[in-house]
Amino acid sequence: MNGKGFLGTNASLLADLSLVLGISVALLLTVGMLLAVMRRYNAHRWVQTIAVCINVVQVLAIMVASFFKSAAPGIPQKLNEPFYSAALIHAALGFITLIFGTFVMLRGNKLVPQALRFKNYKLFMRSAYALYIGVTLLGVWVYSVWYVNRAEPATAAGGQAQPVAQKANELTVPMLNFEFNPKEVIIPVGATVVWVNQDGAPHTATADDGALFKSDLLSKGQSFKHTFDTVGEFHYFCELHGSAGGQDMAGVIKVVPADQAPQLVAAAPQAAVPTPQPTPNPLPVKYFGQPNGTAAFRDDKGRSDQLVVNLRVDTPPPAGQALFAFLTTLDGSATQPLGPLTIDSGGGATGIFNSPDGSNLAARFNRFVISQEPSGSQPSKPSGQPLFEGVLPGQASQFLTQLLANGPGLPTQQGYVVGIRLQTDELVRHAGFLADAKAAGDLAGVKRHAEHVYNLIAGSLDPKFGDLNGDGRSQNPGDGFGLLQNGTQAGYLRAAGDAATAAKNAPDASDSVKAHSEHVLICTQNMQEWAIEARGLALQLAQATDLAATSDAVARLGQLAQWIQRGDDANGNGEIAPIPGEGGGLVAYEHAQFMAGFGLFPFKTGNIPGEPLAFAIFAVPPAATGPHHHHE
Repeated sequence: MNGKGFLGTNASLLADLSLVLGISVALLLTVGMLLAVMRRYNAHRWVQTIAVCINVVQVLAIMVASFFKSAAPGIPQKLNEPFYSAALIHAALGFITLIFGTFVMLRGNKLVPQALRFKNYKLFMRSAYALYIGVTLLGVWVYSVWYVNRAEPATAAGGQAQPVAQKANELTVPMLNFEFNPKEVIIPVGATVVWVNQDGAPHTATADDGALFKSDLLSKGQSFKHTFDTVGEFHYFCELHGSAGGQDMAGVIKVVPADQAPQLVAAAPQAAVPTPQPTPNPLPVKYFGQPNGTAAFRDDKGRSDQLVVNLRVDTPPPAGQALFAFLTTLDGSATQPLGPLTIDSGGGATGIFNSPDGSNLAARFNRFVISQEPSGSQPSKPSGQPLFEGVLPGQASQFLTQLLANGPGLPTQQGYVVGIRLQTDELVRHAGFLADAKAAGDLAGVKRHAEHVYNLIAGSLDPKFGDLNGDGRSQNPGDGFGLLQNGTQAGYLRAAGDAATAAKNAPDASDSVKAHSEHVLICTQNMQEWAIEARGLALQLAQATDLAATSDAVARLGQLAQWIQRGDDANGNGEIAPIPGEGGGLVAYEHAQFMAGFGLFPFKTGNIPGEPLAFAIFAVPPAATGPHHHHE
């Protein structure tokens, strides 16, 4: 429900659905009002009752959670922006209308005590109708503010950042890869600097003195500008990812007399650099029994957009024939051709295949097929003799999709373990900023970054979420869902653990799915224990008054952040395994991909709808189990 909406705006499917429901309620109430004018009172009562009930469901199931996720984190400090003020006004008036309209509906159905049965029914009905129409129009306005006119990210096709057009006497400074690009600029007096955020994470541009200029939190695609009217050097930083004095994400604006300034030229930043990923381990074969090979999902340009195939064959295909790989759905309704395998002289057939558009392959396909096709051909689906296949269990697959591609309830469409990767990367980054601030003797920086760490871990519905350091600004570098459970939000760790448990308990779960589900669950349990301790330390540091007394807490928080992200080699054997006390976010992600991996076996007659009946023709010995860096 968090995917792209159907109205052609920037809204999610849930936001579009809420808008349609709101307008539908207004239309139903209008029909009910016309029925009352026609003196068809019984029909009028039923229509109004249905409309109010739909509105109650809409508010409780969609709008309350949406408000707390999208608007509440920016209130009150961002009420000067239409994004937040519009949402707050709509929420307040909507709450009043919901209570009043529900009461009138109950009165119309004689479901309130006799003492509350008002006599002037027409006045109450007309007032409720006017409120509903007003709230609906206000809701359309809020939708327009949030989704129709919202700034789009300043990126080119393929996700690469591009220079932003600048006006005369203006210089654009992109915020990219958690840096100001460039860090130092020289401008003539009277020129304007425009900062544009091109990162996925929010940033600020804040003068070191906190007074000359101070942007609000800038989301991707948003900008902030300031005109420099005096000569001098002006240092600044990002409040989320840097500190005053040139720490981490920081920069300097040098303002010189007009005749000494170089020509203003827009920067041309490169594409955002993703966090380096460790070398993945091979997909374990032992949970498949004795497969002839494996096909494992990996990350290349995106998440699970690559498939690595390893297969053993003793006899190469006949002259003019080759082995081709395909991903399909269980019912054969969709197919992704991957191309031919490479066969070496030792009987190994291998291939590394990437999604042509960088999309998540694990999200769409749950069957893998290798067939014999004419060499040099480009078949769009298996048309020759099917030889090998791998199949994922249909009922368990839905939970694999939640882990890797589309977890219900998230602010953006992504898998739960993908969210863990992104949030723990940000956690480690801010724990580092906190340590840098401590080393620089910057107590205010320690407290600010401790607030960032707490809010990221705790989530936006945590009772203490918000302005923990008392600077009047509530800042959160995370997406608000939190690592830990907060209010009605499960948090990434529990959500991932629940999805892994559901996959393991699915009636058709394979031994491989069961084993790696258990590994994911163990990792999330490790991470929850570490995250709870880290949350407590972050709260302590955000309210610290003595810099010297923070040393132990800062060091421990940095250690915990690393464990949450990567895990801890607790037994000192040189590897981090999916066992209690060791596995962290990277291990959980890897084993979620293992859950979606295929063991490859000779094709059985009739397994693929619509394909020719055939048997495997190669004599293929079981694949040897290769080394694996984890305890299984």
